[in-house]
Order: sequence, then C-alpha cells, then structure tokens
Amino acid sequence: MEKDIAMDVDELDPECSAATLKRPSTPEIRVLSKEEQIKLRESQKTLQKLIDNDEIESYVKGWNPWEEKKIHFPAPPKKTLMKFKRNEPGKKQSSSSTNFSDPAKWKKVTDLLQMASGLYQNV
Repeated sequence: MEKDIAMDVDELDPECSAATLKRPSTPEIRVLSKEEQIKLRESQKTLQKLIDNDEIESYVKGWNPWEEKKIHFPAPPKKTLMKFKRNEPGKKQSSSSTNFSDPAKWKKVTDLLQMASGLYQNV
C-alpha cells in the first residue's frame, strides 16, 4: 500500500544554505610557483631582519600560543596501567588481590556467582 504513494520532492532555493557553492575564482586564491615561493621566503627573511625581537614581543604582549592550545585543546587523561600496587615501600601486591578482607566485595562476588549458576541451570 505504501509503495503506491509517490513522494514529493521540494525544489531547492538557490539562496538556500543547502545549495553547494562553487569556490570563488579570485586572483588571491592560486597556487604559487617555486620562484614565487622563493621570493616570498626571501622577503620574509628581510622583514624579520628589519624588526627586532623587542618590537615583536610588544605586539604580542606575552601571548603564548602553547598556553592557548592547552586551554582550547586539553590533553586527554592519562590511562592508568594495571600494574602492581605498592602498599608498603618495597612490598608489591597484585591489584586483583587487594581488599580480600572486604565483606561487601565478597557479597558482590557471591551474588554474581549465584546469578551465573542460575543462568547455567536454566540453559
């Protein structure tokens, strides 16, 4: 019944944001040749020689891009490795063997084992 119904498709408005725009072909956007790249590097070097570091630092006024990066893109939390825990200096204890005297942990283990045995019996 639903296969017989045709679906209407709306025409896209050319001013709609869904319409794909072509890349503008302006003289500013172009690929530089090797000679142009070399000339630009040389002019950049001469400009860097003309401006001293104190003048550059006066423009940025203590702004550090690495600090900004840390603010906007914080590092992911470090993963903790499941190695051996040290309770006392020099004495290693496995992380799986800690809290054997904790009754709440044993209660949880026995509950899980009872559920597993119940599932096994119902299979």
